Amino acid sequence: MKSWNGGLSRGQLLWVENELNLAVANNERVGFYCHFPTLAESDSHNLWNYEQLLTLIDRYECVKFYFNGHNHAGGYVEKNGVHYLNFKGMVDTKDSTSFATVAFRKDSLFVKGYGRELSRSLKIR
Repeated sequence: MKSWNGGLSRGQLLWVENELNLAVANNERVGFYCHFPTLAESDSHNLWNYEQLLTLIDRYECVKFYFNGHNHAGGYVEKNGVHYLNFKGMVDTKDSTSFATVAFRKDSLFVKGYGRELSRSLKIR
């Protein structure tokens, strides 16, 4: 754990679980936006209790993506049908930037990257 990271409280995890149950009941798809990543087990930038959040997310097929920042190097992984995308940082580079826009479609997410951020098409199942 690093002092510059953060975590979710039990109350916040319970709120997430309740929202996910509501999404299932309403046949909705879910995406997460969080500053902290949950991508790789060895990443010191991760949410302090990322394992708890990943365990929760893994129980719900309605979750389709998790977007975050914080780790300026960026990263991407697809796990159990969920796209975990860590957008690259806009800082720490002298002559370039990094940002993106995302278009949402029923079966895909289209990320249009600028600068160091990659463009990508992410299929939703």
